[in-house]
Amino acid sequence: MWKTSVKVIDSLMEIPEDSAETMLDIVDLGDGRFALCPAGEPESPFIILEFSQSSLDFLKGEDLNAAKEMFKTAIEFSARLNEKRAMIEELGEGDFTIH
Repeated sequence: MWKTSVKVIDSLMEIPEDSAETMLDIVDLGDGRFALCPAGEPESPFIILEFSQSSLDFLKGEDLNAAKEMFKTAIEFSARLNEKRAMIEELGEGDFTIH
C-alpha cells in the first residue's frame, strides 16, 4: 500500500530519452521500502524496493545508499536494453547475436 506521507530523499538525473533528461526521485516509503518515481510524482513509482528486516539489520543504516545503487543499476540496465532494442530495430529481423 502506498503511503501518503512520503519524504523525497534524493533526486537523480538519468534515463536519457530523445536527448532529454528525466528527473527521478527516490522516496522513502518507510518500513524499509523505497520508490523510484518521476520527479514530483511520488504516487506513480516506476520501482518499489523493499528490504527485509534482516537486510536492514545487515545494512546498519546504509539502506538508502543500497537503494540508490540498486536503482542506478536498474536505470543503467534499462538504458542498455533500449540501446539493444534500437539496434535490433535498425538492423531488422535476421540471424545475429548481441552480447
